Amino acid sequence: EKWHALDSPGNYEKFNAEDPLEPGFEGSLDKATFKFRVIGVPREGEGAVLRYGDADNDDDVEDGIAFPPIPPPSKNLPKLVYDNNSLKVWHLQDRKFKRPLGDLRIKVDCDGLNDSALNQACMNLFCRLCADALTETCYLASVCELGSSLYTTETGFGIRVHGFDHKLLELAKEVLALVMSFRGREGRSDLPPAIKEGRFDACLESLLRKYKNYGMNASSFCTGLRLLCLRPSHMTSNSKLKAIHGITIEKFVVTMNKILKRVSVEAFYHGNCDINDAKKASQIILGAMTSNCNHVGIPKTKIPAKLVVKTPLVVGQHSVTAPTLDPQDPNTAVEVYFQMGKDNLMNRVLVDMLVQVLDEPLFCQLR
Repeated sequence: EKWHALDSPGNYEKFNAEDPLEPGFEGSLDKATFKFRVIGVPREGEGAVLRYGDADNDDDVEDGIAFPPIPPPSKNLPKLVYDNNSLKVWHLQDRKFKRPLGDLRIKVDCDGLNDSALNQACMNLFCRLCADALTETCYLASVCELGSSLYTTETGFGIRVHGFDHKLLELAKEVLALVMSFRGREGRSDLPPAIKEGRFDACLESLLRKYKNYGMNASSFCTGLRLLCLRPSHMTSNSKLKAIHGITIEKFVVTMNKILKRVSVEAFYHGNCDINDAKKASQIILGAMTSNCNHVGIPKTKIPAKLVVKTPLVVGQHSVTAPTLDPQDPNTAVEVYFQMGKDNLMNRVLVDMLVQVLDEPLFCQLR
């Protein structure tokens, strides 16, 4: 083991907390026999900055990029980092696995989505069009272990972007830009430029086939029937099929512009990200919301609620029996639903725990 001496030690006395040593600083050892350059400096809360291959563990880094410092936890719960303009962004930094992965989930609530079957059908078509237009971008991202999805909900739609955090926000920016390009199109009858010619008819045909084939599977038909009984806002596939059949591009654009005129957005950013990354995600989302129009949010008291019918108490049970749509289908599905009373956090946790305990032995017994 050989020790080396710094040349001009006095040059290093000036560095302190106010004037720290920065990457790029150069010096020499043993009377200029060896030269060195600082390529990485540990930030507050970090250990040593390692180069790839210096240690055989998950803390290996490449090019001096280390896992971001984790502040001491006050509460192991998501923290609200942005709450303004009908946008809420929550953040939780990964403290356990320390992997270079992130997960950004965005929920968009739309005003008036449940007013008609046409609105809900147009939302389904909207998600298909956006997913179709993003196919090439998302495929290239998936090669780099970045995934994304766009799906409808009962009050609007949701976006999820997940994978390696280095370029995660770049992909989220692309997805949000396309989705929000449907806003602010008053007086126009054309689709955004990202939607290629002919893709509207192809996506519409695919959606119509989905509606026509809905319920052909006994299990999905059974689940859909239960939701129709319990959720007042749940529209049947047949009603959506009739509402959207023969729709034109002009009518679709007008309908979507009306649905997206007033929105409320809530996001959650979790994983290998610090609070500055969460604030950056907030600005990306806010920028997309305001890029094409003057943003109008939904007041908190007007945000659509997910209502569930309270089943009346009886000694026996409420039974709903229906034949399958396909008379040749030999399969039968039975679904039993238990309602535990008005929803609250404690009851939900207890029910989740009960399901977790019963799931494996029930599966093993049925198998």
